[in-house]
Amino acid sequence: MRSIIFEEIKNFVINRTVVAVLLIIAFSFSFIAVNITLTDFIYASNEQSAAEESYGDKTFYKITFIGEDEVINRLSSDEYKENIKNLYDSLKTSPLFDYNCTFKDSMLFYNADDTEYSSDDFPPHKKECLFGYEEGDADFYTSDDMLYLKAVYVSQGFEKEQHIELSSGSWFKTEDFNVSSPDNIVLPVLLGSAYKDICKTGDKIENAHPAVSKAVTLSVIGFLKENSYFYDNNNEKTILNRYMIIPNWDIGYDYVLNNQSYDSFFSDTYNIFNKIVNARIICSNENADAASEMFYKMLNDNKLYEFSLINETSGMRQYLSSLEGRTVSCGIIAVFMILLSVVMFCFQVYYNIRKNRKKYGIYMISGITFKQLFVLMIANALTIFILSDMLLCILNFSLNNGMILDFGTNDYTITVLFIIETLLSLFMAFFGLYKLKKMNLCTLLRENE
Repeated sequence: MRSIIFEEIKNFVINRTVVAVLLIIAFSFSFIAVNITLTDFIYASNEQSAAEESYGDKTFYKITFIGEDEVINRLSSDEYKENIKNLYDSLKTSPLFDYNCTFKDSMLFYNADDTEYSSDDFPPHKKECLFGYEEGDADFYTSDDMLYLKAVYVSQGFEKEQHIELSSGSWFKTEDFNVSSPDNIVLPVLLGSAYKDICKTGDKIENAHPAVSKAVTLSVIGFLKENSYFYDNNNEKTILNRYMIIPNWDIGYDYVLNNQSYDSFFSDTYNIFNKIVNARIICSNENADAASEMFYKMLNDNKLYEFSLINETSGMRQYLSSLEGRTVSCGIIAVFMILLSVVMFCFQVYYNIRKNRKKYGIYMISGITFKQLFVLMIANALTIFILSDMLLCILNFSLNNGMILDFGTNDYTITVLFIIETLLSLFMAFFGLYKLKKMNLCTLLRENE
C-alpha cells in the first residue's frame, strides 16, 4: 500500500506539475487569507475587550493642544503658570466630571551639584526597569552620571483601578498628593514587583528628579503584586512590574518669591505636560455634552485657547467599527479563496479518476479496499497541504523579513490551519471515494482496453 501511495504522489507531482503548482499556490494564498483574518479577529477582540475594560459605560475626553514648539514655550512660561494652575484646580473640582492626570514618563536620577556622582551612586535597579528597555533604547537614555527609570505619575484614586493590588505596604494617602514645603521634599513611591528583591519598605532613594529639575527624595511605602496593570491616558495596557509609581502632586506652599518670580519646583510642577496635556475628563454619557461645554468655558475664563478636547470613547467606537469591517471583509475573501481552492481540487480529483479509471479498477480487482483507497485520497490531499504550508512559510519569512507584507502572527494559526486541513482532507477523500463508488467496476476495466 505504501508503494502505491508513493507512486500516486509521484505521478501527481511529476506528471501533472502544472495542476499541482496551481493547487499549491491556491491553498497557500487561502491559508494566508485565513491567517490574516484570524489575526485581525484576535486583534479586534482584544481591542474591544480593552475598550470595555478601560472605558466601561463612561465617556472619556482627552485634553490636547494645538501648536508647535512656539506654543509649548509660551504656555510653559511664567506668564501662564497661574492660568495653568487655575485651570487645573477648576478641572479637579468640577462636579460634572472626574479629572484624571495619570501618565507614564521617565524618572531621572542625577546630582548636578556633585561632579563625583556616577553610576556607582545610582539607586538599585534592574536593567529591565530602564526607560526605553522594551524598545531597545535603554542605552540611549542612560549615561555614566544620569539614570532614567520607568515611572508612572498618578492621580488620586489610582488604587481603585480594577487590576492593581499591593503585595505589601500601603497606598498613597491624601496628604501624599500635596507638597507643603519646597525644602527637603520627600515623595512616597510604590515599586513594581521587579524591585521587590532589591529594595524594601522604608528605603530612601536620593537624587530623584520626577519631571522636575529639583532633586527630591523618594520613600518606598510598598510594592505592587506581580502583573498588576492599568490603562494609561493613551488607553495602552501598562504592566507595572518594572515601574516606579509616585503621586502627581500639587503645591501647598507660597510659591511666589520675593522678586515676584515663581519657585522653580512650582514652575516645573505646573508644566502643561504634567497637569493638562493628555489628561482625561471622565463623565457619564448623559453629561458628555455638558462636560465639554464646561471645559471650554474654563479655557475661555483662563484665556487658554490652545487646548481642545478629543472624544476618546467616540473615536474608539469608530475605530472598533472599522476593525470589525476589515475583519469581515478578510473573512469573506478567505472563505471565497478556500471554496475556490476546494472546487479546483475536486475537479482535479474527478479528472484524475476519469483519466485513470482503469488503474483504479485494477486496484480494486487486486483486493484494495475502499478503506485503503480512502487513505490514498487523503495522502493526495495531504501532499498538497504540506507543500502549501511550505510555500506559506517561505513567503511569510521572505516577505516579513523584507518588510514587504506582514501576514500577522497569533497563537492560533497552526491549530486553525491544522483543523482546516484535516477537515478538507477528509472531505476530499470522501468526495474521491464517492466518485469511485459511482463508477461500475466492469466499465472501469473494459474502458481503454
